[in-house]
Amino acid sequence: MAHNMHPASAQQSLIEFVKRDLESNSKDNMTKSGVILTRVHAELLLVDLFSRRNFDFVAGDKYIGCSKGACYFCAQYISMHHKNFVSPAAHNKVLVGVRGPEPDSERDVHGRGARLAKRLEERVSWKVEQDILASLRQGANLITFQHCSSNGSSRAPSVMN
Repeated sequence: MAHNMHPASAQQSLIEFVKRDLESNSKDNMTKSGVILTRVHAELLLVDLFSRRNFDFVAGDKYIGCSKGACYFCAQYISMHHKNFVSPAAHNKVLVGVRGPEPDSERDVHGRGARLAKRLEERVSWKVEQDILASLRQGANLITFQHCSSNGSSRAPSVMN
């Protein structure tokens, strides 16, 4: 995966992004123990369910959406999924603490699901990195905190260390 920036410039841009994120979001995203609170959005749970069980779509329309548009992460995840789902309607807000579904060892055949999940995570991470770098190159201050839900709550029931 080639990068368009010199490695030192890319590293400096990512450092600046992390600095901005920590300044504006640190108390909402982490507990005192340093555990990052995360959540899997509903549309990603549906993507995972339809993908694992090979469900049919009405008239072959591989669209999965919810009552509100997808956040930036979910939109990227769905558009890069190996099952070629239709890109959802999206508000594209950058929400912290969003993650993809975990591989399921009970339904995973010979590690295939875990490999596919890892490949998808790598593709999405690369796209996110490219978009961060593009935003920082433009000098835009588009990095703002957004709550994970419409009720203003940003606490999540699951954790990742």
